[in-house]
Amino acid sequence: MRLCRQQAGKGSSDLPLPRLQQAVFDHQRHYLRFTEDVLHGPARGDLHLRQLGQGYLGSPAFPRPELPAQDCIRASHKLREALAAEIADKPLEGEIEIDGAYFGGYVRPANFKADRVDRRRVENQNGKRRVVLALRERKGRTHTFVVNSEAEGVAIASSVAREGSVFYADEAAHWDALHSSLVAHRINHSEAYSYYNGVNTNQAESFFSRLRLMVSGQHHHVSAQYLHQYANHAGWLEDHRRNSNGVNAMALLGGALTHPTSNAWAGYWQRNRK
Repeated sequence: MRLCRQQAGKGSSDLPLPRLQQAVFDHQRHYLRFTEDVLHGPARGDLHLRQLGQGYLGSPAFPRPELPAQDCIRASHKLREALAAEIADKPLEGEIEIDGAYFGGYVRPANFKADRVDRRRVENQNGKRRVVLALRERKGRTHTFVVNSEAEGVAIASSVAREGSVFYADEAAHWDALHSSLVAHRINHSEAYSYYNGVNTNQAESFFSRLRLMVSGQHHHVSAQYLHQYANHAGWLEDHRRNSNGVNAMALLGGALTHPTSNAWAGYWQRNRK
């Protein structure tokens, strides 16, 4: 009842009973309509799951005009959470490329040149900058993590890779620690993009290129709080990019139906945020 009162709008607690019942009915109708579209969209042509598998989550193609935007946003993130759960506990093996890219934390420069500061310094940053760390198997899966510093990837690499895996990293100094416990090869990007013996991080760089296009071109802005959702979504699209739209649609639907109740998004709009 509390949810439906909030959906009815400001001051709904003072609504007469008939109007409150109508607000409850409208909310239930929108929710059922949305659920019906997600489950039966391809057959009815209302909402195509195959489009969701192509990366349209959260885009204007996903929500219906008559649905509350809150339902669409919450459902989009629940689907992203289900996609991430597909490989959450699966270790990586074989040849693995590891790299990081910075997202967010933009600080607008001052209008007058005399008032501008060095935005590279920590004291002049806003604390919203994050690193998306990607560990990508060659001809395999992609694991993504959102961390504060790329150096945190050394410990993550040891925890998600099976014994005998071979890592490929760039020339950044913090990757020197990989050699102490793992087999690692390095590429110096100041000399070349790729060595002739196959030492490169091109697949990880390709993933970051597509993730940046998703963040800046499709979503325009992604907060640090939810960056991991979009990184997982982009990783899933990368891993399934050679599958047909129908296969991806069924994988998306199967993951959503088998995923348990979301602890992060259940009751989200009631401000019960985890």
